[in-house]
Amino acid sequence: MLHRIPPLVSRGYKPLKMSLEDQLKALIFFHLEEHVSGRHLLQVLEEDDFARENIAPEKDIKKSSFSEAINTRGLEQL
Repeated sequence: MLHRIPPLVSRGYKPLKMSLEDQLKALIFFHLEEHVSGRHLLQVLEEDDFARENIAPEKDIKKSSFSEAINTRGLEQL
């Protein structure tokens, strides 16, 4: 079903660090695990083996890129 959704597009010169699938996985994991903040989620994505292998984007993502992706990208797709 994801193949029918328009792809995410970068709004500037920075390449995207997260795909829509990465974003959906992170949001679902965030709510299922009841994380208290995006910062806490990012810490878990770095430190927890399951989260790093199954939830985290392939490329490391910093707090600012993660926040931007979650707050401004994917609105049309979702």
